[in-house]
Amino acid sequence: LIFMAAFFIAFRLFVKSEFGRMRVDYFKLHVPVIGKLFRLVYLIRFCRAFSTLLRGGVSITKSLEISGDIVRNKVYQKLITNTIEQVNEGSSVSSVFIASRDIPKMVPQMMVIGEKTGNLDAVLEKISVFYGRELAAKLNNLGVILEPLIMMILAVGVGIMVAAIILPMYNVATSF
Repeated sequence: LIFMAAFFIAFRLFVKSEFGRMRVDYFKLHVPVIGKLFRLVYLIRFCRAFSTLLRGGVSITKSLEISGDIVRNKVYQKLITNTIEQVNEGSSVSSVFIASRDIPKMVPQMMVIGEKTGNLDAVLEKISVFYGRELAAKLNNLGVILEPLIMMILAVGVGIMVAAIILPMYNVATSF
């Protein structure tokens, strides 16, 4: 019990550190099934916030900075910080996103088109809508997949409870 409490406290301290938060956020993005869902959620948050801020007339670097705070994932925040640095040096927003493995390849390609046409805010909004639909479909599919698994777990639990009630009664009945 003491070991579990110490482990819990150590884990909480690790997560509160900058390095620990980065590792946990990286892990969340790369967990086999759920990682893709986290990526979509963070991408949708970023695109929606960035698009809204650009449409509102906020500068690109300030929009990136605010969007990075909204994302709430250290891996994505680091990517956005690198993007701000590159934009300040004269590069395009999409240049950093092209090199990232945590961003779907379609996103920087669409951003390039948005930058060339001057409609980056509209393109980002379309990206967030597209990935919003994809996230909804994946969550629906996940629910369909998990439903039989939950039913089996409940069936096993009910079976154990029934056995725990009936077996003692059966033992008492057979002892006479």
